[in-house]
Amino acid sequence: MAWIALIPILISVPFIVWGPEAFLRSILFSATRLPAGHFNAESFDAMLGLVGLPAKVPMLALMALVYALAFFRRATRYQTVLLVLATFVGFNSVLYFHYPAWVVPFLPLAMMRDDTEPSC
Repeated sequence: MAWIALIPILISVPFIVWGPEAFLRSILFSATRLPAGHFNAESFDAMLGLVGLPAKVPMLALMALVYALAFFRRATRYQTVLLVLATFVGFNSVLYFHYPAWVVPFLPLAMMRDDTEPSC
């Protein structure tokens, strides 16, 4: 996990040095922005009247559940990716036309059995 975290941290260092407040605001923008998008439908959190960080709790809770499934090997890596992306698309406050397309490539991959997954 440390090796995986190292890459985003190293890439972020110049931006943190250049403007720490701006970097933090750019990261938090995704979590605090108002519901919007290309579809004429309210998001789940908007229907509940939630805005900002509290609106992200249902999505983050579902993603934590998916990560737990992956950690305990109850879901394959492709099923995990499919579920995380489906959760993101289904529970994100902001939905654009291209978001659902991110889920599609993992539909056939998620149907594969564990023994058919290619090794890394």
